[in-house]
Amino acid sequence: ELARRAASEQTEAANEVREKVSAEIKRLQDQGRADLEMARANLNDLHEREVKILHDRIEMGDSRIEELQRRLDDEEHAHQALQLSSGRVRAELQNEITELSGALKLRAFEAERAALTHEEVSKARQQLLVENDQLKQQVDVVRKE
Repeated sequence: ELARRAASEQTEAANEVREKVSAEIKRLQDQGRADLEMARANLNDLHEREVKILHDRIEMGDSRIEELQRRLDDEEHAHQALQLSSGRVRAELQNEITELSGALKLRAFEAERAALTHEEVSKARQQLLVENDQLKQQVDVVRKE
């Protein structure tokens, strides 16, 4: 009976140890699951924050691209307007240069013609003076006779 009781106590002790081990295993499994769930939740939260940060960066990048594109468009429009203005001013100045060149040629021609006319008048005057002197001499000769 002592052996049976010892065997029974040993069996009970073994069952008790098994139950404690099983309970501890279950507790550790539950703790592991809870830790895993917490880690999973933390990772999901971290992932969501990182995704939000990346979305915010994408939005900032997109708005920066839009701003830069708008500025580029504005600058291109201003550049085109300046090119058109420059072309108009260049054409106006070229026309003015052409007009002034024509006027200068006309004045040069008129000055040359005036110089030739002056030269002809001077020659004619000189000739008339000579002729006048000759006529005076003839008049003096006729008077003396």
